[in-house]
Amino acid sequence: SRLSLSAQATNFERAGSVEGTRQVLKPSINWTRDTGAYFTAAQADLHYTRYQLRDENAQQLDDRQRSLPIVSGDAGLRFARTGADGGLQLLEPRLFYLYAPYRNQDGLPVFDGGQPDYDFPQLFARNRFIGEDRIADANQITTALTYRALDPVSGATRLTGSVGRIYRFDPSEVTVPGLAPTDAGSADYLASGEWRINERFSTTAL
Repeated sequence: SRLSLSAQATNFERAGSVEGTRQVLKPSINWTRDTGAYFTAAQADLHYTRYQLRDENAQQLDDRQRSLPIVSGDAGLRFARTGADGGLQLLEPRLFYLYAPYRNQDGLPVFDGGQPDYDFPQLFARNRFIGEDRIADANQITTALTYRALDPVSGATRLTGSVGRIYRFDPSEVTVPGLAPTDAGSADYLASGEWRINERFSTTAL
């Protein structure tokens, strides 16, 4: 297991809008095990954020805080066989669980937060928003399957294909301005693939 602590302090100045400082403190504990045939991992964070807001005339307005835990678990298997060309082929099923409780964040500003593109890596993100201003509530599991083909000579990965989707046990209510909450149930399937033509060239599809 590994303990870590990250801290961040940022000052935001925007003409004609609320300004202020944001301090973020995130202690976390992480545990991983990888045997080659399977892997497991778990992580728990405590995400604390404090805003000290002021208006454009530098007058103190408010002191607002948010604190919530984020817990995740990750596990996967690796099945291997030798292909007709002598290269190794791997099939890797994976499960990822994420939990973060709901906190009403409507009273917090959105300085640099937003929603990223919904692509394959987002299936395993611990927050569906970017930035620190919004932390999504979550009670969900991701199922995914990855296929890899290794070069028989160099051992490098020559072809990779992945597919997966999220199932939300509860709706996700936290959002950013202009976006609706996310319903419970299954999300759309997402897929990605990469074909390494040679050492210099590859093509990727997301």
